[in-house]
Amino acid sequence: MSYETLPLDVTDVPRNQPADPSTVARWRTLGARGLDLLFPWCCVHCDGEIRPSERGSANDYLCLPCRGHLTFSPLELCRSCGGPLTGGASESCRLGGGEAVEDDGNLGFGQCSRCVDRQRAGMPSSLDGVLWSWVYASPISTAVTAMKFRGLDYLADKMAASALDHVHDRLPVVDAIVPVPLHWSRRWARGYDQAELLAVGLSRRLGLARERWLRRARRTSAQSLLNETERRANLASAFRLRRKARPQGRRILLVDDVITTGATLEAAAGALKNGGATQIFALAVARTPQPEELFEL
Repeated sequence: MSYETLPLDVTDVPRNQPADPSTVARWRTLGARGLDLLFPWCCVHCDGEIRPSERGSANDYLCLPCRGHLTFSPLELCRSCGGPLTGGASESCRLGGGEAVEDDGNLGFGQCSRCVDRQRAGMPSSLDGVLWSWVYASPISTAVTAMKFRGLDYLADKMAASALDHVHDRLPVVDAIVPVPLHWSRRWARGYDQAELLAVGLSRRLGLARERWLRRARRTSAQSLLNETERRANLASAFRLRRKARPQGRRILLVDDVITTGATLEAAAGALKNGGATQIFALAVARTPQPEELFEL
């Protein structure tokens, strides 16, 4: 038996037609809902569900109720320690014993009485300004802990974005962004350096170079276990410039996750100033309130 081969008319072959946009949108919606069922989007603080309408902002790692408990920094901060100044503190924050007693026109950064006394005693600060976004308390403390110790490194980029939103209008002009580095052993154990990830996020949004000019010369004891005097002694000579570092004549934004006493930032800034940097400003996600400060949390 033989078969006759018929000529193929190419006009009879159906051509690919573009999909109906509404159909594509429906499939995407169904896919998103399916992913939400399999992998629900949860708040890193309370584990509550974050609804689709609550997503899309830099703070979408927290649910709306938890976002309502964030306490933002006041506008006026001491340029040396980052403490709130009485004259410019917001209603949610007031400071006892840290009145603004000096402001030399340094980009609006004043100085508290405690830091002025330290400067008069021959211990001037290497920092020219300190900015931070939130008081280190729930829920931001839970999010920072998750970023550092639960492997949720993606939170660093979101925190960089939301921190920048809060301080952008007060951010001074700088030439480079430098993260406060972990010791190599802690970075190896954790798998990443959270301050460096924050610096990467800021660098991308500000269009500035992120420079790894600092290194930890030695592994220091955990700062969380020490008082202020012990912290400063613990960090003495802890930071060194890398061989290829070029901070000479630069205005630098020093980046870290949390400020407690400011000893870490001070030590890192000192190393950069000794290397020839002209100005050092610091930016952190959050700051731990000191005993003399009263925050309405």
